[in-house]
Amino acid sequence: MAGGSKAVEVARACHDCGGAGGQTVDTSGDGVLRQTWKSCTVCRGTGQAR
Repeated sequence: MAGGSKAVEVARACHDCGGAGGQTVDTSGDGVLRQTWKSCTVCRGTGQAR
């Protein structure tokens, strides 16, 4: 691409989940250990800032 310029968009990490797309939530109870994945509501689980 001689003489041309190409714009590059850089994905920014979501400020709420830090780019992870969500977090694990401890849902343990009655002696059973559990972790559940909860998607980030700010970025809708993508990990990218909107």
